[in-house]
Amino acid sequence: MPPGSIRASIAQRGYLLASVDQNTSLFGYRNQASGTLAGFDIDLAHEVAQAISGDPDKVTFRAVPPARRIEVLRTKEMDLVGELMTITCDRLSKVLFSMDYFDSRPRVLVDKDNRATSLEELRGRKVCSPSGGTGIAFLREFPAKPIPATDWLDCLAKLQQHEGYAIAGSDAILIGLARQDPASR
Repeated sequence: MPPGSIRASIAQRGYLLASVDQNTSLFGYRNQASGTLAGFDIDLAHEVAQAISGDPDKVTFRAVPPARRIEVLRTKEMDLVGELMTITCDRLSKVLFSMDYFDSRPRVLVDKDNRATSLEELRGRKVCSPSGGTGIAFLREFPAKPIPATDWLDCLAKLQQHEGYAIAGSDAILIGLARQDPASR
């Protein structure tokens, strides 16, 4: 590994530091049965650790809220962000991204009793999305009333408590939230 490179510093330290979300079912969550982190993003971080050290378990996970993901990379608190993050021009000017390896579409999650099926039907209504993600900016452009949250589970709680009318996010994340709350769709 080239001296002074990120990979060399990880190898010298002996483990990868990965920022993860522990609140997104299917991608990064705590498995209730085993007590360990599981999901697509967790598996990906293990693969990176394997590629660098030869051992997939040479990774330390730290939960970082979406609003701090860029900061922890720029300050070198973390080696990588192992969670879904949209590649935007602004973010590209601040940090390096791997190739685009997962595509999803923007969608909304609503209570099953709610008949709305798109953002167009939610104009002027309170719609939740985590701070630090692309959802809040999108909602402001759309004329919904954005409700910022700490993370996706915070949005789910707001929906369940009827503080928000819907959750806006990528379809992959919303599928995981719907699995956690059968009263949503």
